[in-house]
Amino acid sequence: MGENTIQCPKCGHDNNTSAIECDKCGVTLSLVLKKSAKAGPAESNEPDEISVEAPSDLSVCPKCGHEVVPSSEECIKCGIIFSKYFKVQDRRLKETQEKLEAEALKQEQEEKEAREREKAIALQKQAEAEEKQKAEALKNEQAEKKQKEKEKAEARKAEQQKKEQEEKDKQARRQKEQAEKEQAEKEKAEAQKAEEAKREQEEKQQAEAVEAEKQAIENLQNEIANLQSESSFLKSETDKLKAAEAEALKKNEEAQQQIDTLIQEKEALRQEADTLQSEKDALQEAEAIRKEAEKAEIKAQEEKDEALRKEREDKQKRTETILKELPPQPNFEKLLLKYEGQEIGINFDDPAEIKKAQLAKVNEDHFSVLVLENELLYSYPFGNILSIVEAVDGVPVDASGETADYPIVVRVLHLMVKKKWSFM
Repeated sequence: MGENTIQCPKCGHDNNTSAIECDKCGVTLSLVLKKSAKAGPAESNEPDEISVEAPSDLSVCPKCGHEVVPSSEECIKCGIIFSKYFKVQDRRLKETQEKLEAEALKQEQEEKEAREREKAIALQKQAEAEEKQKAEALKNEQAEKKQKEKEKAEARKAEQQKKEQEEKDKQARRQKEQAEKEQAEKEKAEAQKAEEAKREQEEKQQAEAVEAEKQAIENLQNEIANLQSESSFLKSETDKLKAAEAEALKKNEEAQQQIDTLIQEKEALRQEADTLQSEKDALQEAEAIRKEAEKAEIKAQEEKDEALRKEREDKQKRTETILKELPPQPNFEKLLLKYEGQEIGINFDDPAEIKKAQLAKVNEDHFSVLVLENELLYSYPFGNILSIVEAVDGVPVDASGETADYPIVVRVLHLMVKKKWSFM
């Protein structure tokens, strides 16, 4: 407090030394200071405990400063009633204190609310950051999933191309083997034809040899006939040729022996010719049987090739029909969207048993099935799908001794929990 100021003992406000009343609470400083001085130093340090009442030794009006009689109840100049004036001043002081306390409480409440707002904003920012991180992680996961699905599709495409190339190579090998077989059969036929021509040449030479032997026999027979005629002539000339009869008889016997030998040789040649003819007939029969067998084998091979070709065509047509009715999809979402709202087969509560459930909803990262028997909705992420089986006429599943057909069967992965060996 400065030298030119005086502190109000009621509210502690610094007033000018010439001030009659406190600029803040309006109390008459001279009266309050007098009472404060009478109360002593202990009471002067507690301005909040001062009671603003009309003093008994009042000599000046606390409002206008006019001198008044100490026993007067009101000012003869301004007309205020001292008791009421001090009551109003006391009420104003209390109201001011209550206002200050209310403002302090309000300020404290506002500070508390500001701190709570800052805390809420910080929590919100943290939640937004965490949500953003989760969204980014989900986005990255979906991108990785799409990349994996793309790689799987490319792998399936490469595998399909590899199978087609293997089928083409296999077809080319079969055609090559067929051409080599036809070439071998052609060479074999030419060799057989050459062998047959050689055999015919040998048979012709043998026939010519037989014919030559026949001619020799005929010549011998002619000679025999000539000898017989000579013998008759000699007999008629027996008397003249007695000396030559023995020699002629001897010659006749030798000729007869030669005839017998020639007959035996003729018989042997005939038997050999019959044997050759039998062998020729057997060879011709075997050749005919071989040709028939070869024709039958060629026909059977042609029928087999035709059956294989027809089977491949039927298989190709069947494949095209199935793929047309069940076109492969790039991901599980598009595959399952076709069956949304239909009843499908799924192992929703038992990994080993396929049961009926309604495909309720297909989302971007998961799908949901509704089991009407227990009114439960099961949801699975696409990453839990082990396999999906489709069929044009429905997928047959043996369940509880009965055969049920579903348009699609989905098998999902169940996490096994060791406690009680239950499945989740």
